[in-house]
Amino acid sequence: MVRRKKARLRLVRKDRLGVSVPQAGGLLSVVAMLVPAAAVVAVGVALMVVLDLRPEAGRDRATASAPVAAEDPAVAFPEYVLAASPRTQEAYRFALERPEALQYIPCYCGCGAHSGHKSVHDCFLRQVGPDIVEFEEHGASCDMCVNIVLDVKEQLAQGKSLGEIRSYIDAEYARFGPGTDTPLPPE
Repeated sequence: MVRRKKARLRLVRKDRLGVSVPQAGGLLSVVAMLVPAAAVVAVGVALMVVLDLRPEAGRDRATASAPVAAEDPAVAFPEYVLAASPRTQEAYRFALERPEALQYIPCYCGCGAHSGHKSVHDCFLRQVGPDIVEFEEHGASCDMCVNIVLDVKEQLAQGKSLGEIRSYIDAEYARFGPGTDTPLPPE
């Protein structure tokens, strides 16, 4: 019996704090460390899924709390924008960057009659304020709206004034039908 006690004492060592801990072989000690670590990671992932803490969470909401996406990358685009073509996403980004320019540009897709829009701005944005961005879904499914916005972006990059751009858009798109009842840009 004395030998068994001595044998058991050899399997136990004291750590730095003087606490007795069993000694384990190489593989057993690695497994003993990995199992709790894996459990912590699994619990963390499960909480992220259950609480919807993923970085992309919330993008399916039409309203995002932030100023403008161009100034604040925290603005989350709604799912219908993220699922749209790269050109459509570019149009939404530009609408957020330059909403004041788009309010003077008419849309010729017919949205003035069926949706009450007043400019191409309304095809992409319902409301932009210091603490809120509210998107409009119409622009995500209308190629004409996207083309008009990207034409405005291109014309502004060329240094053209809003008056020149408005004349260009009217000349280019009026053949498709009546435009929205959009005010002229200030001179």
